[in-house]
Amino acid sequence: MAEISKSQKQRNRKDNFSHGEIIALLEAYGGRKDVLQGRLKSSLSNVDKKKAWEAVAAEVNAVSTTRRSVDELKKKWQKLASDAKADLAKRKNPGTGGGPQHKGGVYTDIVADIFGDQSALVDGVEGGVDAADNGLFTIGTEGDVEGLFTMCVLVLNIFLTLL
Repeated sequence: MAEISKSQKQRNRKDNFSHGEIIALLEAYGGRKDVLQGRLKSSLSNVDKKKAWEAVAAEVNAVSTTRRSVDELKKKWQKLASDAKADLAKRKNPGTGGGPQHKGGVYTDIVADIFGDQSALVDGVEGGVDAADNGLFTIGTEGDVEGLFTMCVLVLNIFLTLL
């Protein structure tokens, strides 16, 4: 049997996303956010979403030296949105103690603009309960059955508002 060299075993990686590719992704996604973020219904099908993602891929690939697939772009979008959510949470609730303020990611504000002012990403769930305002961080001490029950009721109410 022929021995496989170490260089043959290594996976060929694509280049990291360039700034231009990320900006193209954000602009293309932002222009189609109603379709890409919309709930499936009679006027919006999975086919519509697939076509929208293919159009996003075409726009990104027009400015890219590396061909990007729809799956790669979806994964990159999810990562950008996740990072933006974490950055916005750190801005809203900075840690205690000294040290510099959290600056956030380069694309956080752009992603937040795409989601809009009414987004749960930016403002939380409408009608939701801020755990810090209700003392929920103290729940869980030994023998605190009433506090645990209260927390369960709040979580259930939040879940029901999302349905």
